[in-house]
Amino acid sequence: MNGVSAAVSRVSAISLDSPLWTDWLTAHRKFKFKGSIGHFSARRETRNGNDYWYAYRRRAGKLGKVYLGKSEDITLARLEE
Repeated sequence: MNGVSAAVSRVSAISLDSPLWTDWLTAHRKFKFKGSIGHFSARRETRNGNDYWYAYRRRAGKLGKVYLGKSEDITLARLEE
């Protein structure tokens, strides 16, 4: 099953390319994503008064961090990248 973990599925299905998704991201600080080729945890961090999302994933014992973008940039296609 691809998508965002339990936190979203407990609510109702939200299209990841809709304004409701952006609202959901604004109200939450983290989520887990399981895509077609892998999974990661995403966290919202504040830098210089702005919120940005980062993906975290541990591989071979090392923690990697990748910039995802602002809430409005987080689409299914972006998460799959």
